[in-house]
Amino acid sequence: MRTIATGVCVFVMAGLCAGVRAQAPAGPMTQTSAPPPSTSTATSGQTQTAPNVERTRNLTGSWKLNKDESTQPRDRDRSGRGGGGRSGGGYPGGGRGGMHRGGMSDDERKGMQELMRPSETLDFKQDGAAIVMADDLERHRTFYTDGRKVKKSKDENNQEFDATWQEYRMTADFKGPDGNKIERSFEVLEGNQQLRETVHFTVGRNQREVYLRYVYDLKSGGNSGAK
Repeated sequence: MRTIATGVCVFVMAGLCAGVRAQAPAGPMTQTSAPPPSTSTATSGQTQTAPNVERTRNLTGSWKLNKDESTQPRDRDRSGRGGGGRSGGGYPGGGRGGMHRGGMSDDERKGMQELMRPSETLDFKQDGAAIVMADDLERHRTFYTDGRKVKKSKDENNQEFDATWQEYRMTADFKGPDGNKIERSFEVLEGNQQLRETVHFTVGRNQREVYLRYVYDLKSGGNSGAK
């Protein structure tokens, strides 16, 4: 009888243990809550903010075109402003060959390509009142901000321009192929990590205004508030 009783007790205890295990939540379920954010994640956003550097009248540095923040050729016909990268077509006035809808001839359009097609890179060197810019086609543009009068060179790859500073923006006014005024300006934005080029001109006999904006990011080792 003692043997039978012992067997019954063992059977009952085993059943109770099995019931407890069935009702208890699985161990791993207690660890499914998300871990707290790490300090590296919290501080990574801080390192991406623009440095607190004083702005200066200095364009020195090597800059790379930011296509996402620059005017798209296909947007120029409508408002002259826009974002996105550079792509083919889309000159003001539209069309190809001969006289375009906006009154710009092929020769005039060819002369405007430098402004219509932004360089992939710009390199600025500044020596006092002389600011030399080189683009990715090895064209050199020298801007003088001391009021001197310059003459137009026959060498299309080496041109000089009168320029003035307006706050932190260097602006040069000159005539385009059609004789209309063109305004081209450059400025280093707050934080000294981006350079913005703005082009404003009119085209054709209807004097339609066009605004273009190109944004360039600073390459490593460039302008960081140079004076």
